[in-house]
Amino acid sequence: MPARTTRGTPWTTLLLTTLATTAFFRTEASRQLTFERGLVLHGEWWRLWTAHFVHFGASHLGWNLAVFVPAAAWAERLEPGRTRLFLALAPGIIGTVLLVLDPALARYAGLSGVAAGALALLALLQLRAGDGHRRFWWGVLALLTLKIIVETASRQPLLAALGTADAQPVPLAHLSGVACALALGGARTKAGKSDEQAAP
Repeated sequence: MPARTTRGTPWTTLLLTTLATTAFFRTEASRQLTFERGLVLHGEWWRLWTAHFVHFGASHLGWNLAVFVPAAAWAERLEPGRTRLFLALAPGIIGTVLLVLDPALARYAGLSGVAAGALALLALLQLRAGDGHRRFWWGVLALLTLKIIVETASRQPLLAALGTADAQPVPLAHLSGVACALALGGARTKAGKSDEQAAP
């Protein structure tokens, strides 16, 4: 397979990063974006998508952006269309999964589920590209899986201090983000099939 080249500016990543950063400094706006189960069930469906760009503290925001920005930007430069589709769909899918499968969850915010998915998507794209570092990218996927397992068992975040007593990690969000990445990263586009057929 030909060597994978990066291209373009990761506009979608930059846009979502700006949204998350802006929401952090606008407390009143954040209240209109957070996942609040009662409000979602009363028709404020946008919160399923926007909640991922609200954070409970500087550490919460900082750790999430530390993963999301490089992973999403790199993936978006490798495969812009696939990555932008992931970034458009994953927040809403994750929010819907939380609404349906975690009925005890009253309040949720944070980019960690999307960030976990972006990192998984990047690893999958690199594995498909055959860039010569397969062990490294398999290791990334293994560590990501281990993180989700440990947080599920301990109910404690491994990295971010969420900044509020009633906030707890939600591993289902991370698992949902990775599942979105697997669905998109494993799908073969027409362009991808053509490239493989043309490769010696």
